[in-house]
Amino acid sequence: MNFYFLLEDEKSFLKVLPSWLEHVNFDCHRVADIKEVKENNYILQSGQGVTQLVTKVIFDTIDTILLNPGKIDTLVIVLDAEDLEVEDRKKMVKKQIEQHYKKEKLNFAIEIFVCNKSYTSYIAA
Repeated sequence: MNFYFLLEDEKSFLKVLPSWLEHVNFDCHRVADIKEVKENNYILQSGQGVTQLVTKVIFDTIDTILLNPGKIDTLVIVLDAEDLEVEDRKKMVKKQIEQHYKKEKLNFAIEIFVCNKSYTSYIAA
């Protein structure tokens, strides 16, 4: 299985997630680029904040995965709820993806994880 993690966070979560994945015995190894993906790999990318992620980066990422068929099994999107309820943010992202790719059949799964608070607010508390 190969995963593509698209994170809203630009700094702290990008540093912490690889350690956390190792701690939970996630059986994949990080690679820098989709061209390097073989088997049991993952990519970690910043969405450069929630606005950039939901208006541009998510579509760039899906396009990259589509241009490299068979490389990624699951796209994992992690973002903050901001001023929305968790389910509302999740529905909004799903709707945007469905509208943008309504004629294309995506050959990979998409998992969306929405946090009530930003990662940095958790570590600052």
